[in-house]
Amino acid sequence: MKLTVATCQFPVDADMRRNLQYVSRHIRTAKDRGAHVAHFPEACLSGYAGVDFPSYKGFDWALLYECTQGVLDLARQCRLWVILGSTHRLTGRHKPHNSLYIINDDGELVDRYDKRFCAGDRAEKTVDLAHYSPGNHFSVFAIQGVRCADLPRLSVSRTVPCIQTPGRPTDVPLLPCWPYHAHAFSSDARHRGRERATTQPGLNHSG
Repeated sequence: MKLTVATCQFPVDADMRRNLQYVSRHIRTAKDRGAHVAHFPEACLSGYAGVDFPSYKGFDWALLYECTQGVLDLARQCRLWVILGSTHRLTGRHKPHNSLYIINDDGELVDRYDKRFCAGDRAEKTVDLAHYSPGNHFSVFAIQGVRCADLPRLSVSRTVPCIQTPGRPTDVPLLPCWPYHAHAFSSDARHRGRERATTQPGLNHSG
């Protein structure tokens, strides 16, 4: 079996409508290039709290839901799997999850990986833990008969145990490219190739 993955990257910022335009463009490009799945960085739709915007105070959750529905619809239209980095809202005073949505080629959300190993201090006042709640499980799913695990920015010591989880064998670990943020580059730099969508042939598996 063969799995072709389109690894997608673009200048993420706090403007969700603009992020959606990039995501949509890359999904169409991935489809045109024969990919089975378009794979996006962390928080690429919502923007990354503490980097692209200060906090979730006043965050437009309704707009994020609208943009997410747009991705689901496009995945269905293109008949393409999508792994989408975004933010998942929790109830009450709980901080949201930094999530990867696993969307199948019917445009259905079939799983969600919530980042487990968030950076920050024990008081949860710095880096990721200042804004996000850690998840509690890994995500293993099959595309084209190939079992995949989505592993955003984990250390090797944490990645290997996940891949070798008993009873949940994984053929391919999918590691999103590092998100980069629009404010870190000049507009000239962004137009000189900071946005890219490349297709990579997956591993060949027999059986």
